[in-house]
Amino acid sequence: MIYRGTYSRFAPVSMLLAASVLLSACGGGGGGGSDGGSSGDADLADLSGIIDIAADTRVDRDYADLWQANDSGWQGITRNDSPETAQLLPVPAVVSGYLSASPGTYDNGLVFPDDGLDYYHAPLEPDDNVFLQVFPATDGSPENIGLSVTIDGQELCQNGVCTQAEGYGMSLPRSLAEGDSEIRIAVTGGEPVRYVLTLAPLGGVLSSNAAWPEPALAVNEAIVTMDQVTVQSSSATALGQRPDVQVLRSIGPRTLHLRRPETAMAQSASGSAESDPRQATVDWIRELRAETGAVVEPNYLFRLLATDPASNVPGYSNPDNRWNLDMIRMAEAWGLTVNSGAGTGVGVAVMDTGLFSPTPGSYGPWHDDLDTNVIGQSQVEQLDFVSRDYDVDSSPGRDVNPATPPTPGSAMTSFHGTHVGGIIAAEDNTSGTVGVADDSTLFPYRVLGVNKDTGEDGSGTVADLVDAINAAVARNDIDVINLSLGGLPDLNSLKQATDAALAQGILVVAAGGNSGNASAVYPAANRGVVGVGAVSLSGALASYSNFGQSVDLVAPGGDVGSGADGIYNAWCDVAGSDAICGADNVDSWSSGYAYLAGTSMAAPHVTGVYALMHRLAEGSGVPMAQDRFRALMIDGRLTTTVDPLLNYDLAVHGAGLLDAYLSLEATLSGDFPTVVSAHPRVLFLDADARDVPVALEILSPTVSSGLDITGTVSVPDWITVTDANGNALAASQSLPSGLTLSVNESALPSGRLATGLVTIPYGTDNRVLNIPVTVQVPDDTVDRAAGRHYVLLIDIDDSGDDNSRQLVSTVQSGQYPFSFNDVEPGQYLLVAGTDLDNNGIICENGEACAEYPVTGSPQPISVGDNGISGLDMTTSFQRPTLAEMGLPRYGFEGYRIPEGGSPSSGNNPAKEVSLP
Repeated sequence: MIYRGTYSRFAPVSMLLAASVLLSACGGGGGGGSDGGSSGDADLADLSGIIDIAADTRVDRDYADLWQANDSGWQGITRNDSPETAQLLPVPAVVSGYLSASPGTYDNGLVFPDDGLDYYHAPLEPDDNVFLQVFPATDGSPENIGLSVTIDGQELCQNGVCTQAEGYGMSLPRSLAEGDSEIRIAVTGGEPVRYVLTLAPLGGVLSSNAAWPEPALAVNEAIVTMDQVTVQSSSATALGQRPDVQVLRSIGPRTLHLRRPETAMAQSASGSAESDPRQATVDWIRELRAETGAVVEPNYLFRLLATDPASNVPGYSNPDNRWNLDMIRMAEAWGLTVNSGAGTGVGVAVMDTGLFSPTPGSYGPWHDDLDTNVIGQSQVEQLDFVSRDYDVDSSPGRDVNPATPPTPGSAMTSFHGTHVGGIIAAEDNTSGTVGVADDSTLFPYRVLGVNKDTGEDGSGTVADLVDAINAAVARNDIDVINLSLGGLPDLNSLKQATDAALAQGILVVAAGGNSGNASAVYPAANRGVVGVGAVSLSGALASYSNFGQSVDLVAPGGDVGSGADGIYNAWCDVAGSDAICGADNVDSWSSGYAYLAGTSMAAPHVTGVYALMHRLAEGSGVPMAQDRFRALMIDGRLTTTVDPLLNYDLAVHGAGLLDAYLSLEATLSGDFPTVVSAHPRVLFLDADARDVPVALEILSPTVSSGLDITGTVSVPDWITVTDANGNALAASQSLPSGLTLSVNESALPSGRLATGLVTIPYGTDNRVLNIPVTVQVPDDTVDRAAGRHYVLLIDIDDSGDDNSRQLVSTVQSGQYPFSFNDVEPGQYLLVAGTDLDNNGIICENGEACAEYPVTGSPQPISVGDNGISGLDMTTSFQRPTLAEMGLPRYGFEGYRIPEGGSPSSGNNPAKEVSLP
């Protein structure tokens, strides 16, 4: 879509919701930013409102737009380019800034100044988190920018490490001296850049989303799930009648994999030739949702959650390579399995990249450490679930052979699934490695292939994963599913698949995520799925490991570093050579070993221990299933919290560090407790969080009805807790099936974070449900700043009337007031944001952005004859999560500021195109 006049927007209009926002109110606005129009025409309306600033937001004191707006350049501006003029930041803080090693001119004629240094100081403490994201002001590559970050003289990152695509993050070392730390961000070359620096205590922020989320998806594909029979019938009929829908296959109960036929694509393209195909896919999905009433979701791609191998040198006889097994007391645990076998007969489904074979074109033989434990070919119909578009083996598409094929055009093929399978089930054959459950039966489901667009190894689609999970559930010889993968949003189709596994008693174990924060990672964050975080060789939470909702307990995952810092297990080797296994030497592949680190490595430790427990329970006559495992875990019977290096925290480590010996002891006892599980089990909230739902589930071998609250419910003063209907909780009442939590912002204590427990005693054996809650305490509103804001009122009618308007608003007591006078009737978008790099575009990644009514989901405003006030928005350098947006939008690069004012529309003067 093209906006009339000099406004243009780098996103298709179809990303907007169908309904307009219909507003009518009396009066005009006032204050701060005004476009200077005159009021009085009965057919015209005045629009006004306030733009609030998100908590803890700060802006670099010498950004480029401020320089161009000042008649004398930097004169009179206190720059933060030296230690003496360092800018004070709170903790937590989200600060955005601008840097350029030299001045220059953009292609549109706008100029930018040089600004090679930014200094800040902040009250940092050990274990605080630092996260940096860098965005070039033009189309250049971030890797070519010479950028470095130091704290108190210690270099955190430089060049390509600082500017990696998903951002650089780290937890500050415990050796850091508490106090006022100096932060220096410097650039020595490359093009001008925007950056966002996030400072937060452990658990202080959910995530650092400075970029618009653009998750990878399968273009022109979707997944539809239908929960009710009536909806299923009507939706299926509606889908069958649509010319733009082709049903590819059923991937589970009431779950279909759809594709948009090429004829429908061509018709769509003719109407929007410039549309991003990913965005066109989202538009199609939005239409299907609206017209069928079914739950329709993108077919997202997911990925592995491990590092690249750090070494390929055999040496398992070295005790240092067994630190992970020693940490969870495997030697002691195996002593309890003598009469039952180490997982004998227990079916373990590893859904991953498949399995190493020296002859990948055939079903086996497998890695020397796994060969006898892999399910026989005659016992399976299908183990390769990778769709043809992502499959690179000799028989593209689904088949029985899960062997990992060589990755075309790549010097290295990923054997992630082999490594994961080895942690679980490597044979005790006097050589190589030993798995946790070395007698278990391995089902190597291949669900990860190669991304057809990027060539990245270890990518798969949700449709394939859901199909594989449902296929495993349909069998009667699989007891546990390991998912060392993630990177997905909350999806109904995936939730239905994991729910189906749980209903069959199958335990689902998943990697908790490698982004180093409390953001929810799926499938680990699905209800009932056991999410596993990672600890390092030292016993501390690994710097990359997520915590919070996605982590129910922790296990060894290794450090991101060299050699023995990682987890040592099965991989591929090139016979008689130090070469890496790739497509050019596939004829020489042989069994090898490597070190990997990640929550991908932590999860299979839990899966293997469950396999031991399952077999031991069979021998004792008391069967084990997923609900009993989870009950023991919640009861603290499978873990330890006393390791001094662990620095245990319920909100971070969940039930604690996996202890295999304690797990088997608990199994032998035959005592399965009645406990209550909360989902999510831990909450990290913003100060304005309201009506947050928490589902409760009773896990019990005997209780079929409800449980009573047996004592006083303890709640922090700054939290309100009721049942789902808004009723208070009290002793002797029945425990509800769900809770609703809200933050009392006015009651929050001073300091960085408010942390506390919601404690509910229940049952006849005096158990207690503890739900950790952490709230980021907001700073004073008047201290917030996000830079000069351009407020755009964009006419989307494209009528040629030149009705679009623009004004500039500066911060006043932590807010940006704005007022447009004499607005013609019509439909408009109301957006605002900063132009930190002075390239004439607002709302780019790394810049502040506000869209009405909600950033990420703008809707048109329908303007009539009456004035409209109270158009309130919130601006932030962070971006909404995919869960907040509902559906992603692709190819969005911001809103262009007009290159010249238009007297007829009453616009303020726009950016000048001139040299300083």
